[in-house]
Amino acid sequence: MGPDCGTAVIDGVGLGFANQSQSGSVGIVAASGTGLQALTVTIDNLGSGITYAIGTGGRDLNQQVGGITSRQALDVLNRDTNTKVIILTFKPISSRSAMELMQVLHALEKPVVVNFLGYAPPAYQIGNVFFASTLREAAELAIELCDKLDFSTNIKSDSQKKFASSQRYIRGLFSGGTLAYETLLVLRAFTTGIYSNIPIDESYKLDDHASSHKHTIIDMGEDEFTIGRLHPMIDSDLRLRRFQQEAADPETAVILLDVVLGYGSHSNPAAELAPIISEAKSLARRSGRYLEVVVLVVGTANDPQDVVAQTNILRKAGAHIETNADEAAIYVGNIISGLNTNSKASLRPVVLDSSGQSLAAINVGLESFYESLIRQGAEAIHVDWQPPAQGKDNLMDLLAKMKS
Repeated sequence: MGPDCGTAVIDGVGLGFANQSQSGSVGIVAASGTGLQALTVTIDNLGSGITYAIGTGGRDLNQQVGGITSRQALDVLNRDTNTKVIILTFKPISSRSAMELMQVLHALEKPVVVNFLGYAPPAYQIGNVFFASTLREAAELAIELCDKLDFSTNIKSDSQKKFASSQRYIRGLFSGGTLAYETLLVLRAFTTGIYSNIPIDESYKLDDHASSHKHTIIDMGEDEFTIGRLHPMIDSDLRLRRFQQEAADPETAVILLDVVLGYGSHSNPAAELAPIISEAKSLARRSGRYLEVVVLVVGTANDPQDVVAQTNILRKAGAHIETNADEAAIYVGNIISGLNTNSKASLRPVVLDSSGQSLAAINVGLESFYESLIRQGAEAIHVDWQPPAQGKDNLMDLLAKMKS
């Protein structure tokens, strides 16, 4: 139980405020006491049960604490053989804390249902992580996933081993602003600190739109790129030159760009992009690097450019093709998360040798919690203790005299 935590269920025994629920295959990590109770009750009412319900306390994700209990609890449930699905629920937390925790979730081997109150989910599913907007939805989804022998996730790219040690970053070159922004939203689940000329967080606004910094997503349809020039959906020249600039950077691992077809757009964008992509990948190989190029193609077979013909040209040049912005972002997100290890993910594992043994507890303070433990059949010892009085000195002196 983490700091300021009042609820947990360990080996079937409720600690603090808890409900009597049946055993099952769902593990819960929660920074919300009543949220944890509501989840265990809903799961029980739906005919299923839990393995552990680990409360972290509402202060666990404070900067000073760093989510230690949350990450250790997730590690325990990930290694627990009886837990098939994990639910993670939190009261409103900062976007940065949510993003850091999301990176930990992607390292787990089990499906995780996330319910972050006040945090807009970027998608229904990202890899092994599923999003639920309510506690009941989280409970229902977790039970549904438990009943599946397998669940669909986006398979991580096996190309990570091909990258040189210097390659860590994604560079996105978009002609469509909405596609760029959706990419930024989805990538928050994989990494923090994505720089852009249209950033979600203004602290990651690029100082110079003509030069990338670390992870960078650029909307080249913004005014700074189009004043005095044609839009990049019509004229690819500026974006092609920027592509070559990013491809030559030894820190670039992935280049992501969109190709938007249809009336008014370039008549054959793939024909211009393909030789540049092929040349960049060849140059990377000769330099001992591997360059992944991902192209998001938006179009239909009835468009003047013919989406099938365009994608075939790009694939032959060595590009990986996606047709939806979220799927493209998830694909590259899996790559960059593997190339950028989250240092906070390294904690000493909790020993599971005692798992499954009868719970023994020392209850300090509130005697009713001790009585609850005894009623549940747990071994417990009660220690009578009251916190020292605090306040005005004269009243504290009076209280001390009354006790003496």
